[in-house]
Amino acid sequence: MWVCSKYRGDTDSVAMWEQHDVYVRALRVIVDGGVTHMIRAARLLGQSVPARWLMPTDLDHRTVQEAHDILAAAWRWQSDCRQLRLPFRDERLRPVPVPQAWLAWLRAEVERWVDEPAIVQSLMLVLAQQNTDAGYRGEQRLETLLKLRFCDVPWYQPGSWKDV
Repeated sequence: MWVCSKYRGDTDSVAMWEQHDVYVRALRVIVDGGVTHMIRAARLLGQSVPARWLMPTDLDHRTVQEAHDILAAAWRWQSDCRQLRLPFRDERLRPVPVPQAWLAWLRAEVERWVDEPAIVQSLMLVLAQQNTDAGYRGEQRLETLLKLRFCDVPWYQPGSWKDV
């Protein structure tokens, strides 16, 4: 994960660093969620699942890094981490640590992709075709779809993101 500002007003480096600290866990949520959606779809259609799609063991994290960073920024935008002085609270009104709140949101978001097949398809293309021209096109499509999904976020243009 790059620790940098992705949209105007995205300046909470504390939340960014805490998300950075659980980067590998967040990638597992994204990858496992995409694979789970794909397996469910194949079962519904009575299709077999290509072995290379089941569980990529040689995942190059860079192929889904930008997608992760977009999701991380979308969470900061939605949870308004710019005001972290007001702690997140659970149903018992106890403070919830940023990593826990972020990963819970991410799991719920990936589960909602059941209604976003293009996102799942793009993710699976990235995973199956890592570091190939087809995989790079999949990465770009995935990033575009995620930004469209969170179109209320005032995204910086690529290349203009700011270090915090």
